[in-house]
Amino acid sequence: MSRLIVLFLAAPLLVAGPLESWTSASGKSLEAEFVGVKGNTVVLKDADGRERIIPLARLSPADQKKARARGQKGGGTGAIATREGQLPAFTASGLKGVNTLYTTQHYRAMLQAGGALLVQVLEDGKVVGPGIVFRIHRTHTNERMPPESRTQHKEIASIEQAPKPQRLTKPSELTVEGTFTDEATFTLTIALDEKGVTFKVAYDEPSRLPLPASLVPCIYILPSVDFQNKEQQEIDAETEGWEMKLSGPKLRSTYSFSQAMTGVPNVTDAVLHGPWGARKVEIELEPVKSRPDKRYGAFQIYNGKQLCESGRLAVVLSEDREKSTITLRIK
Repeated sequence: MSRLIVLFLAAPLLVAGPLESWTSASGKSLEAEFVGVKGNTVVLKDADGRERIIPLARLSPADQKKARARGQKGGGTGAIATREGQLPAFTASGLKGVNTLYTTQHYRAMLQAGGALLVQVLEDGKVVGPGIVFRIHRTHTNERMPPESRTQHKEIASIEQAPKPQRLTKPSELTVEGTFTDEATFTLTIALDEKGVTFKVAYDEPSRLPLPASLVPCIYILPSVDFQNKEQQEIDAETEGWEMKLSGPKLRSTYSFSQAMTGVPNVTDAVLHGPWGARKVEIELEPVKSRPDKRYGAFQIYNGKQLCESGRLAVVLSEDREKSTITLRIK
């Protein structure tokens, strides 16, 4: 797996500078303009106008020296205002922390600096029902530990490619590439259209890991009921008629939003309606085809909890170069 991972991160430039050759530690070359040095990374602008952030350690020794010298002199054409391990984002109060905003008559989507995508269902231009969140988790599992501390979560260490902060009015495709603290890398492609979102996730494992690891793309259904000072009878009445239908191999089940639940394996499709007025939400989990057993997704929830308290649909990727596709539709 290549360790030279470039970052496409667009941001306003003040002046245009000359292109010159930059060489990676592995000998690969890139014609790009020097923008500046930020921390342990160098910011370059390629011939297509995209900004790339490259860890200095991944440049040749000569180019590391050149970049550091220019950075100390204040050379370059601009700087990137973003936190390490996060996407660049708007700073104005209305969109603070948001990288991309996309709105249709069916929903509003906000890609946030931390990498999560929040989807809000719209009816007559107004937000209805609970938000729906897509995000990825990186975990290591130590079976020798007690159940409550068996799973270790890894953070995103760096973002190597991301869109510039933007407001979209047309269907678009976004790409985010990053690296976790255990050096596993991921590529997330988000396709936004009039009625929904398609998430495609792929990742590469580092060559050696001390513990079994996985990448877990998830869609969360946020709480749909305000539980404060409410008896279960009131919750049952408020969620009457709300339901979730799950289907998959040998699976056809319907659940109410207020019944106590446990996890459900082998899920390929979920249809939810009730909290979003006349709208319904459809979610498709594509099986992991690289596995002989075609591993399926699952509905996950803390045992005994109700769907109106929140739940998630997830696919577990545990082999190098596995891929997953999750599709969300608002109807």
